[in-house]
Amino acid sequence: MNIMENQSNTDETLLTRSEVMTLLRIGSVTMWRYTRRGKFPMYRAGRQQFFKKSEILNAIKVDCHEQ
Repeated sequence: MNIMENQSNTDETLLTRSEVMTLLRIGSVTMWRYTRRGKFPMYRAGRQQFFKKSEILNAIKVDCHEQ
């Protein structure tokens, strides 16, 4: 698995697009849509895109509570 972890004890695990799609069981179009709308904040390292696991899980929790 291509997961990079921050040195702090908080859950700042960085996930790739593919890992987020697997975690949430969503397709690439849905992932693109959520990223484009700003629902999933994205971080870049060169051409690679990463997402903080804590922010992804928080975005899903917020979305569930709004419905």
